[in-house]
Amino acid sequence: MSKAKFGRSGILVGVVGRVSFAAAVVAAGLMLAAAPLARAAVSVNFNGGPTDFTNNFSQNHDGAVTTNIVFGATSGVQDQPGPSSGGGLTATGASIDTTILYTPAKAQLTDGLTHSVSAFVTAVSGLATGDKHLQTGFIIGPNSSFNGENPPTAQPTAFISTRLLGDNHVEFQSKDIGAGTSTNTNIAPTGTINVGDWLKLTFTATETNVGTGAFSWSYLLEDFGPSGTAAPVSMATNSGTVTVPGLANTDAYTGFRTATPTTFAGTINFDNFVVTGNTVATPEPGAMCLLAAGALGLLNRRRRHA
Repeated sequence: MSKAKFGRSGILVGVVGRVSFAAAVVAAGLMLAAAPLARAAVSVNFNGGPTDFTNNFSQNHDGAVTTNIVFGATSGVQDQPGPSSGGGLTATGASIDTTILYTPAKAQLTDGLTHSVSAFVTAVSGLATGDKHLQTGFIIGPNSSFNGENPPTAQPTAFISTRLLGDNHVEFQSKDIGAGTSTNTNIAPTGTINVGDWLKLTFTATETNVGTGAFSWSYLLEDFGPSGTAAPVSMATNSGTVTVPGLANTDAYTGFRTATPTTFAGTINFDNFVVTGNTVATPEPGAMCLLAAGALGLLNRRRRHA
């Protein structure tokens, strides 16, 4: 009879017999493929070229792929020698409603620590109250959007976020799976925001109950001036609590959204996407299959030499 020996952690450490060895090798490969890898915080300034965007982000609307937002070599803040503008993202024209999601890693909200996501956006004219310069937050799916998801079954969606509206007001918005969006705490800026200024919108969340999906949250809007490098001026801030069961005990993607009206003819630029707090790597496509295949190859080699 084959006997298996387990360590205190429950991981298989020794197996006697060919059948048990086969199961052990395959299981080890699958465990390695499935185990999430801890990662540091995320920071993308888009100064490395277009691959900073294409290799790290996807864009969609209600689960359908879009191409409205593109890389621009001089679309970012003035953080290059000279000084001159560095790389950034740009969206031009009317009727744009696009969500950009960072795909290599997810925020590990389940650790109970404070996590934040932020991005820079240029203040523009021509947006109405219901339009969005920028919306940013934590969201459940890689093809989800920061909106009501029409139809909602296209990509089950839950999120918590903050939004900078067309009138420069800031508000909190959340959505649970199978439910509509809910907004509150609409705050007007405390000072004047000039067209062309770079604004930084930061959303912070801490999961306080992983069983129910309860979170404490806060947002902060700062003005960094027309260069994007001036000393920040706080324009709006607020905090509160929310319960979103669809986000309970799960890691979440991070990203941002912009939405323009049918009459908009201008350009909105984005830069400096940052996520703080622990993140976990998302599985690479085919990684599990490759590791399992390697494990089976090792098994076959053992059989040939038995």
